Amino acid sequence: MKVVRVDLLEREITPCGRCIGKARICLSTGENIVVDCTFPFAGVGGLHGLNSLFARAAIRQMKRLPEFAGTSLEIAKHAMPRAMEWA
Repeated sequence: MKVVRVDLLEREITPCGRCIGKARICLSTGENIVVDCTFPFAGVGGLHGLNSLFARAAIRQMKRLPEFAGTSLEIAKHAMPRAMEWA
């Protein structure tokens, strides 16, 4: 199974220093999985670093889902999150 894209749907930095939000993982099979993510924000290097951590957290969350546990995942070269538009 191959991850072709990871989109950031929501993202917020909490006052206690965590990044929380939702991400959509698009698979080569056409399936889209939406997962909730949370991870510590301290030490992240800019927006690119934050997006990279967010994408990795989303993939880890997907691998924890029973239907994907034990499945090997290949990540496409350009599967990193696209730029978010801030309101």
